[in-house]
Amino acid sequence: MAQRSVPVHNHAVHRMPKSPLRSSLTTTNMKAVSRVLLTIEVFVCFAPVAYIWLLSLVAFPVMIMIFVESGAPGSLAAPIATILGGPGLLGAGALFVALDSGKLMISKRKLWVFLVSGWIASAIGALMIGFGGVAIWAIFSAPVMASVHFLYLWLRAASNG
Repeated sequence: MAQRSVPVHNHAVHRMPKSPLRSSLTTTNMKAVSRVLLTIEVFVCFAPVAYIWLLSLVAFPVMIMIFVESGAPGSLAAPIATILGGPGLLGAGALFVALDSGKLMISKRKLWVFLVSGWIASAIGALMIGFGGVAIWAIFSAPVMASVHFLYLWLRAASNG
């Protein structure tokens, strides 16, 4: 018996092209845009406190000498903020890398310890300088808000799969 051939219709030829707006907002493009925005957020929020922290590292021996000479417990605030600020910056950096790569390079417990130490360092810095000016408030609150934002994004991504 001879087999009959059945005509095959290719419907893909008759489709309308996608609109330029829909085709430009693909998932990979959105990931690139969000990566750029998160990088900008890191620089805007963490650059001032990172600079202050680096300056405090240089002044750390002087801060210790002031404490030893004066004996006042209040003079320990700056060295404590310096000591806690380093792990805080590391925790925020680890969280940023985890958002970018999809995996956390440190343990969750260590991440929380690092973030909380950074938040305490920001509070100490704000209390030492005072809440008089909006700029000072913004300098020390921006890293806290950014790290909470990164934590939210990371937890949301971890819960989605």
